Amino acid sequence: MKMPARVAATVSMALTLTAGGAVAAASANAATSASGCHISASAVNVRSKPSSSSSINGVAYRNWSCRHIDSAYAKGTYWDKVRIKKTGVSGWVRDDLVRTPDDDDHTCLPEYPCPGR
Repeated sequence: MKMPARVAATVSMALTLTAGGAVAAASANAATSASGCHISASAVNVRSKPSSSSSINGVAYRNWSCRHIDSAYAKGTYWDKVRIKKTGVSGWVRDDLVRTPDDDDHTCLPEYPCPGR
């Protein structure tokens, strides 16, 4: 009789840990869905849609801080939806013109220091 109780307790604990991990993972994803970024090109157009032919909401310049809101892939190009902190303008910028702390080719800035420095 004790064996089924142990098995049930083990299964219960495993389910609790698994569910807890799923909740933690969902929370981590939600927490990182909007992250810091900066503009890496000398000047970029912030567009209304993820397309180089869409209207321009504003312009942002190198090293301006932004908030990464979303990502999209449209017609062979990756785009990032950002909010420019300096102006409050929101819109889409080509992904290769935006840097986040997670990018491999990380640019060192005071707000995004290089690892080990």
